[in-house]
Amino acid sequence: MFANPQVETMDRAQLLLLQGQKLSKAVRWAQEKTAFFHESLVRQGVSYTDIETAEDIRKLPFLTFNQLHAVPMLDFSTMPLSSMLRLSALRGGKGALTRLYTNGDIAHDIELVTRCLVSAGLHRAAVAGWLGSGADSRLLDIQYGLEFVGATVVPMGDDCSAWQPLLEGSHLDTLAGAPARIRELENVLAAGGEDLSAYPVNRLILLHDSAASALAPLPKAWSSLKIYHLLALPEFGTPGIFLPCEAGRLAFHVAEDLYLVEILKADGSETAAGETGELVLTSLEAQAMPLLRLRTGLMVRKLGACACGRTGLRVELTGISAAE
Repeated sequence: MFANPQVETMDRAQLLLLQGQKLSKAVRWAQEKTAFFHESLVRQGVSYTDIETAEDIRKLPFLTFNQLHAVPMLDFSTMPLSSMLRLSALRGGKGALTRLYTNGDIAHDIELVTRCLVSAGLHRAAVAGWLGSGADSRLLDIQYGLEFVGATVVPMGDDCSAWQPLLEGSHLDTLAGAPARIRELENVLAAGGEDLSAYPVNRLILLHDSAASALAPLPKAWSSLKIYHLLALPEFGTPGIFLPCEAGRLAFHVAEDLYLVEILKADGSETAAGETGELVLTSLEAQAMPLLRLRTGLMVRKLGACACGRTGLRVELTGISAAE
């Protein structure tokens, strides 16, 4: 199933042309509006005027997770706080990171999460609950995405004492949250002599705030459930960039209409299909906090065409870069 078939099945040549058109505008926006990228591009001796096609991305300097966490938030911001719609402190493997969002950013994030949820089989007859704090923008994206799909949504919060009554009364078929939250729910149920098998839950949407979380083995008790993984690293700001189309596998389609991805070998050259390299991410329409050539530390294998019909680049998470 597709949430946006026109985009998700776009011709590859058309998609690459679109990326090139968006990239120059994205670099100009970051260069002119943020202190960090203005200084970074000056040091590199490059400007948005040097960017004409998607291949010109290699002229730009890299951005690292360490820089994102060490540099003051407002140095990455394109606007004053008064122009933002949302501010959220997101926790992950490298600690908390504050992200800013405009109305346009939130609209894009909800669109991407909706694509992921539809791919995972969510529809208007589904009843889905999510575990965690509504102060986390990533979970708000899940909430709004589920509502956009038309599913019945049960925000279960982070008070574990309330989880079992909600589970009993709502007939959930889907649970979304971090793996640690799902395990915490299982502990609550175990204290009462139950487990998830006593309920109609048949699908888990796992939000991973680090690569280590995504790569960790899952409990055997979950083997009967359909499990879809979302890469919700705080540095990404949203869990929807990488779309899972196959249950139980760390394989994803990249939302290439809004993000440009490079998969690079250690020598900086691009990988071929079947080869593994580090995933480097560039936002193409981010308004509040653009990302240019973010070295994610995620080691991925470039996969071939997918039977689902989506034309976006497909990758499989295989590990973490030694540099991380």
